[in-house]
Amino acid sequence: MLNDASDVEGTSDASWIILILDARTQQILAPSIDIDELRSRGVVDRLVNFISLEEDLFSLGLESSFTIMSKAIANLHDESVMKLVEDCSNGLLSVAVTFGSFIPFLLPRNGESRHLAATMRVICICQSFGPTPSIENSGLLFECKESAAKNTDLISPLRHKWSYGALVHDFFPVRLNRILSLGKEESAQLLLSWKDPIWKHASRLSFPDACTLFGDELQTYQKAYAQISGGDGDEIEPLRKALEEIPALREKKHWIDTHLLLASALLPQISQRRPDLFRELETAQPSANISLPELDPIDEGDRIRLLLVVFLSSGKDQRLLPFLIEKFSLKESASLAKALHAIVPEFTMASSLSDSTSPNATPNDIPEQKVSIFETLSTSGNVVASSRIAKMVMQGIQRISNQVLSPSGDDDALMPIIRYVDAALRGEGESRMPVTAGSSMLPKRLVVFVVGGIAYDEYQSLSAFLARNWPGIEVAIGGTSLCSSSDFLAQLYQTGGRDSETHPNATCS
Repeated sequence: MLNDASDVEGTSDASWIILILDARTQQILAPSIDIDELRSRGVVDRLVNFISLEEDLFSLGLESSFTIMSKAIANLHDESVMKLVEDCSNGLLSVAVTFGSFIPFLLPRNGESRHLAATMRVICICQSFGPTPSIENSGLLFECKESAAKNTDLISPLRHKWSYGALVHDFFPVRLNRILSLGKEESAQLLLSWKDPIWKHASRLSFPDACTLFGDELQTYQKAYAQISGGDGDEIEPLRKALEEIPALREKKHWIDTHLLLASALLPQISQRRPDLFRELETAQPSANISLPELDPIDEGDRIRLLLVVFLSSGKDQRLLPFLIEKFSLKESASLAKALHAIVPEFTMASSLSDSTSPNATPNDIPEQKVSIFETLSTSGNVVASSRIAKMVMQGIQRISNQVLSPSGDDDALMPIIRYVDAALRGEGESRMPVTAGSSMLPKRLVVFVVGGIAYDEYQSLSAFLARNWPGIEVAIGGTSLCSSSDFLAQLYQTGGRDSETHPNATCS
């Protein structure tokens, strides 16, 4: 765990990086990330209810709670049982939490988030059977666990809402909240500031809606400018009013020009990288006739990501891998090899591609998943009627899952990360920042870098909170949903103002 810290006083020249990952993202990135390398570059912690970087990368840390739930617990009071239920539920939900927001379980085989509550019920009911289930339940228990494991494993950070803000962060290099380039040969210095009212509003809109907003803002500006420029110079009061409004209009024109330039640069990026493919492949039925697109214009990082989407959606059917590797033109990809090794340790690209005796599967060869187990468990009285504990588990899960499927609002969803960052800066709580020069000092700069299915909408609230409560700290916000991208570490360091060229190990490839 991190070093302890005393009361926070003063500031230092250090930069702290809070790296936010979820389990699936870390599993994919783990072979490419050197923990010592991250620590040496200033990464001080990560969050979302997972354990610290030095510990086991793939554990929820809640096995003890599940173990207690699966044992005879007749002597426990109802309050204790409900506490365990809440702990287990929160642990399960933390898998589906990125940046403090609840996102639905991504179940491509079933296609709907409505299975979230049923999936969680399956897991908890399995635990209530105990370590030695009866013979009549043993088959059901095995099928339960297999079904639950496959579905929860499909929680995917590989998607986001493709909002304007998300696309800007994904497609352009950002350094200290400034866009450095709009293309391979086109440099730029565009500030992504929450003082910009257009960015504040448009960043959470879909790209088409954002473009509509830019057009409306431009028309509003043109009308205001026409009113000022069309006044009679002999009238003192209109002239004075016009002079007062000119600075605000100039600033507004600057923001409008910035976003029109960004939108124009995004169009060819969207055309080339085709982000809609990810959603199409994520929600497609693997057993249906999936028509894999031609991927020639798409770069290696995105092709790796598309392959992982299809592979994870298939339930990790390894028969599909040779077909996908060939289709996505990734035979020589070292980055793909690392990512697949994290997900399927026994898989090697060389042996799989060279084994001509093993048949290559296609998406059509993957059997459809049996979803009747969910309906059986949710309606079968003989499974839960005799178990008071299982009934309480189901009630607790239903209560929490209802909150997830019907979130109360962005502010409530954001509170976990706000509390965490605030506690970290104050040196409070379990995750404290390291001691600097014998005493705890606030950093000069705080970099919050999020990897995975990011709720970009929360950037504004987090930035505003930090600016309000810690005005002396420069906050750099960055992130990427391209969790298999070969330049992940370079993006991370660049966001915090460090030149990746000076760090030879700052790549995943």
